[in-house]
Amino acid sequence: MIQKSAQRFRRWTVATLLCTLTALALCAATVYTVDPFEHYRQARFYTPLYDNQIYCNSGIARHYAYDAVMVGSSMIENTRTSTLDACFGVQSVKLPFQGGYPYNYARVLDIAFDTHEMTAVFYALDVTSFAMPADSPSNPLPEYLWNDSLLDDVYYLLNAGVLIDEIGNTLRYNLRGDLPENPRDAMYTWTDVHFSREAALASYDFNSPRYEMTEPDHFAGRVLRNWELNLKPYLEAHPDTTFYFYFPPYSVIYWVLQTDAGVRETQLWAREQLAQRLLAYDNVRLFDFAAREEWTLDLDRYMDYSHHDPQMNEQIVRGMAVGENEVRDVAQVLAANESIRAAAESFERPY
Repeated sequence: MIQKSAQRFRRWTVATLLCTLTALALCAATVYTVDPFEHYRQARFYTPLYDNQIYCNSGIARHYAYDAVMVGSSMIENTRTSTLDACFGVQSVKLPFQGGYPYNYARVLDIAFDTHEMTAVFYALDVTSFAMPADSPSNPLPEYLWNDSLLDDVYYLLNAGVLIDEIGNTLRYNLRGDLPENPRDAMYTWTDVHFSREAALASYDFNSPRYEMTEPDHFAGRVLRNWELNLKPYLEAHPDTTFYFYFPPYSVIYWVLQTDAGVRETQLWAREQLAQRLLAYDNVRLFDFAAREEWTLDLDRYMDYSHHDPQMNEQIVRGMAVGENEVRDVAQVLAANESIRAAAESFERPY
């Protein structure tokens, strides 16, 4: 009797083990074949969902064909790569990180330069991000997708969330139809958002407390460390690549917010410091749209205090292509800083 029970237990154990291994193998095979984050290859038989930048960008950077990248925060999400390609004669991909830090952009640039011959880099300079830690991302990165270790792939291949949620959502997206003709243009773009003066004004509480202005160099340590770790090395290591940097045109409300929060001068200081350092490189072109008041004062073109309409993304690219708002001397940035101060101080509050 005991021997029969032992035999049944062994058969049950073997059967359970085989079922478990089979299920794991099927999971891994499905994730590897569909590969919703394009970790192993660019998608061929479906259009990717592009729903999570920290999961998708590493695969895009490795496997897509390009010789130029655009990096930045959500400010670049509505930029059309087809416009970049047409204006600058490149083949580009867009690799944004919502609320990204310079560290984020450095990580994706590492992959881009390691895997491609790069003609150009387009980089939106959100100066507030340079006051953030220089050695960590804005949100934790799934390292199993970002590093080169094959052993870490187990966290991707045997991931129930990837199998059920990501593959399921990707299949539903493709079966739904109405897919974009140019996925690179549609990648990470916004839908169902409203641009208006009312929306821009509603994004900030003008009754918020107002704080004493912080000393301009308060974040100097972080700003300069970000420069040393996450920007300067790429300019020096790749002299044959042209780097196009630009300061984005936030609305005047953004600068009112920074004034009330007491950090406006720290950001204007960072603009000056970054401009001074960038202009020292022959492979850098710098553009400043931050004080372009026909844009920044037209609140109907914003969905909140900083994010502008897609048409402005187009105007920025086309403007850079013909040299609009190009900075050739730090004095231009200092003059723009004065305009920003004046616009923020003179803004007529709605309450």
